[in-house]
Amino acid sequence: MKKIHNLTITTMFFFVSSAHAGFIPSNLLDTDLDDQSTYAALTVNLGAGTTVGGNVQGFKPITTGAGSVISGNVSGGTTVTTAVDSSVGGYIEAGTTVTIGANTNIGDYIEAGTTVTTGADASVGSYVHAGTTVTTGAGTSVVGSIFSGTTTTTGGLGVSGPVTVGGDIEAGGLYTSGAGALVSGAINDQLALIPGYVPPAPPPAVINQKVQFDAVQATLIQLGVTEGSTNLDITFGISSETLTSGVYDSLNYLSIRAGQTLTLDGEGVEGDFLFNIHNYLNFAAGAKVELINFTDNSKVIWNIIGDAVGSSGYMQAAANVSMRGFIFANGYVNTGADTTLFGVGDSCGGAVSVNDYILFGANNTIGAVGCDTSFDGTANLSVDFISSFEAGLDSLLQATVNGSGYLNIWVDWDQNGQFETDEQLVFDRAMTTGTETFLADAPYDVIQGTTLARARYNSVPGVSATGELEGDVEDYEVIVLNSGYSLVTNNPYFLAFEDMWPEKGDYDFNDVVIRLASSLIVTNDNQVKQLKLEGELEAMGASYHNGFAIQLQGITNSDIDQAAIVFDINGQTSSVALLEEGTAHTVLQITDDLWKHVKPDTSCWFFKTQPGCSSSSTFSFSVTITFITGIPSNIFPSAPFNPFIFATPDTDHGSVFSENPGRGLEIHLKNKPPTSLANETYFGLSDDVSDPDNNYYYLTSNGLPWGLAINIGESESWLHPYEWVNTLRAYPEFEDNANSNGVMNPAWFQNSKAVLAKTYH
Repeated sequence: MKKIHNLTITTMFFFVSSAHAGFIPSNLLDTDLDDQSTYAALTVNLGAGTTVGGNVQGFKPITTGAGSVISGNVSGGTTVTTAVDSSVGGYIEAGTTVTIGANTNIGDYIEAGTTVTTGADASVGSYVHAGTTVTTGAGTSVVGSIFSGTTTTTGGLGVSGPVTVGGDIEAGGLYTSGAGALVSGAINDQLALIPGYVPPAPPPAVINQKVQFDAVQATLIQLGVTEGSTNLDITFGISSETLTSGVYDSLNYLSIRAGQTLTLDGEGVEGDFLFNIHNYLNFAAGAKVELINFTDNSKVIWNIIGDAVGSSGYMQAAANVSMRGFIFANGYVNTGADTTLFGVGDSCGGAVSVNDYILFGANNTIGAVGCDTSFDGTANLSVDFISSFEAGLDSLLQATVNGSGYLNIWVDWDQNGQFETDEQLVFDRAMTTGTETFLADAPYDVIQGTTLARARYNSVPGVSATGELEGDVEDYEVIVLNSGYSLVTNNPYFLAFEDMWPEKGDYDFNDVVIRLASSLIVTNDNQVKQLKLEGELEAMGASYHNGFAIQLQGITNSDIDQAAIVFDINGQTSSVALLEEGTAHTVLQITDDLWKHVKPDTSCWFFKTQPGCSSSSTFSFSVTITFITGIPSNIFPSAPFNPFIFATPDTDHGSVFSENPGRGLEIHLKNKPPTSLANETYFGLSDDVSDPDNNYYYLTSNGLPWGLAINIGESESWLHPYEWVNTLRAYPEFEDNANSNGVMNPAWFQNSKAVLAKTYH
């Protein structure tokens, strides 16, 4: 993050002749303040929940409300105070004191002329530097070093754990450590006793920019002469209005009435809008400024001069106002709740009070939309390591971020105090504002014990574990276990079902076709610790509505660490409960209706079962379950386990049933038992000859099944039959295989055995 100490105003301008061309120079302000900052000669105060998409500078105090977000840097002439749950993407500099509320995140360093105080569980992305004292709250994290002219005091255990300091402690006086504080570097205190000790220098002073701002305002007024201007009287804004680019003078006040819209039409070319307002600017409740036909290089400036009688040149907006551009106000700037001020193109917009204060109301958004970076720079990053890391095993992580960016995580697996390239756990995981839960796997050769993890959240991918970048960085103490695990990968299966059971039906085995892959994590003493399933719907020729589930024989829900379950559908965490309740054995219900997730192609009746019928729809799922104590591998069910389809509740499933059968209708692989939720009165109906007493299930009198599990291998696909094509005709060797319980023609399902004219490919 670039350090910004002073403002430099450029008053050399370039003019062109066309009133529609961009006549306002791009270098009106210094690069770091140009159209993306807030500056006030007196105080700056942000209401609770307000977001500012640039830098904030004030010649006197700066105060932010709870939950406020500043994407850039904060420079206060005297004090800087942030409330709880706030964030600053860059650094904070204050002439006197900096006070940071609890759970506040600072992306870069803090420098204060006198004292720095942080609340509990705050975080600082670089160093802390105070002329006198530094006091950190419980659980505070400082990535860099702490420098204090007199004393440094670190707090005790917070919600996030102990205080962590990634660098050194350098204190002129005494250093006092709270319980469990972790300091990675050296501790050097009572330095003032050493001859020649020089205390930390104060941060650069914030300069009062009145002279320069006055010059800018005067130059903007002169543009009305050189470019020609149009007068707006006090009746302007009573109704909604539309203006094209140019200079507009308001000899008195300019007011946009409640609920009215001022539309600025750029006419599709680069053009600037300059409003020279000689009294005050007022937006009533719900007033809007909208841009149409604008180019990214166009500009909108509100120059509130305040040289009319009875005005100090202020700008005020009521609640729910929407504004665009940059505000130059001679007096104060005051906005109501839920107000927005956005820039133009890739600029952030902003506001300047030349002689007075700026007060943004609650839940304002200043410059967070339309900025040149999608990452808002907030330091709101929090990672919760829900479970310990175990060698070779997936562990559950939960990350909370603010803004769009990329998450990277490293773990010091070898515990040498460094984050090497091969110790990266999470690689450029794209995220947006919110919380995500995901799995990350530890290598097999990790060292058991307590070590550090580092998380970074940045607007750009490919960052390293160290280095100065915008964004946020957090360090965590984590526990690593190594019990000696191995990975067992099963070849994928194609699961194919005929959903007309107990009738034989058209026997095309394309009503539900799912590709299912699985893997196990097994301990050295042959305990299955974790199961991972990955599946994808390949075809669905069903007119009935079916759900899909998998039963794990011999395993109960109490064997599973339910807090560590990860269940994703199409790459997104599913909010639907995975484990069915009330079953004797664990049942993983993937969905209660497959037709919720896919649609057939236009003019097609079904999903990938008719010639020429593909689909852009997809349905995939991933399930990871971890067992509390491990399941002996000799009793763990074999892949593909016991998959089945079932009737979606409250849907028809044929004339065999006097009423909708619902969840009680299950269709399993041949001789795989039903769940305890199945309705066993359906056995023996129509073509079914199931005999539960002798463990015969889901077969016809000549041994034909209603479900197939085809272990085709990693690199191949199974060609399922076209709609209404009997599988016995699509695969001529299938019948002998089924009748012989798999002894004859064991490779009947291979592509070379298929009648290609009768199969989907």
